[in-house]
Amino acid sequence: MAKPHLSSLLLFAMSFLAVGCGGPVLSIKHVLPPDLPAPYCAEAITVGQFTKVSGHEEAYADKTAEMLKERLCRRMRESKFRDGASRTGPVIVTGEVHVETKDVKGTRTIRRRSSDASALASHKVDTLIRTAVVRVDFVITRKSDNVRLGAAEARQAYSSLTDPRVRGDLGLGRPDDPAAVPEAGTIVNELLGKCVDTFCRMITPPVVKVEIQLRGTLQADGQKALAAVESVEWKPRQAALGHARAAVRAEPNNVNLLFNLAAIAESYGKLKTALDHYENVVKRTGGRDRQAGEAVVRLRRVLARKGRLPDKN
Repeated sequence: MAKPHLSSLLLFAMSFLAVGCGGPVLSIKHVLPPDLPAPYCAEAITVGQFTKVSGHEEAYADKTAEMLKERLCRRMRESKFRDGASRTGPVIVTGEVHVETKDVKGTRTIRRRSSDASALASHKVDTLIRTAVVRVDFVITRKSDNVRLGAAEARQAYSSLTDPRVRGDLGLGRPDDPAAVPEAGTIVNELLGKCVDTFCRMITPPVVKVEIQLRGTLQADGQKALAAVESVEWKPRQAALGHARAAVRAEPNNVNLLFNLAAIAESYGKLKTALDHYENVVKRTGGRDRQAGEAVVRLRRVLARKGRLPDKN
């Protein structure tokens, strides 16, 4: 039983030695499916009419549409499909705005020192507790046939009792001081903006970025793979994966070559293959290879989000 344990330790030690004289760094970016894919897949997005369902200010619906136009267009320009392939035609985003505000006014007694600071005196002061709840129901419809493609709800709440602006910078003010409570319209507009931001995050593809330092090697094909990765020209870079595979075929027990193959495969979008190789490194090093372990966790999450997680049964 001692020999397998010694072999595992040797493999682990070799991996650390190679990391110490590491190779080039791979910058990898995974673009994941958004929570609400319909707008991201559209050729064009427009903002339609928003309707106020509850609340006192008709302008809240127009304000929501205005904020959505500004923020949505900016985000969608940044996250448009790069290959030019659209999965749906133009879409329109409409919605309903629900606003509830409530003021609880009253008085309470506080103790203050007299002008000469000689004694405490009781004083009655006015109080105000302002709360607000805003909900925006967003609806995404295909313009060509008016088919509903998706919907999302964003909800935000406010209480002046927890607003640091009411208590002041040092937190010494009264939490119910009417003079310090923001106007209801200001609060509602802030909550509407947060609802719009929530919707924009739902339709924006999350991006996972990672930098992986490849491991140095004296193996011939392994060195060719590292050189190909560093090349500024496309064709030599394409050969990196082939060289990495050849290196592993020549030395199948070399965990550093396995790690490099996994990282290069990940950089080319071969995520299932990369995951298998990372898991192989973890297994061969008895779970001591931290980088490979982190890569396994990362890729399993990425594949799960993409709906492509391999069956391990």
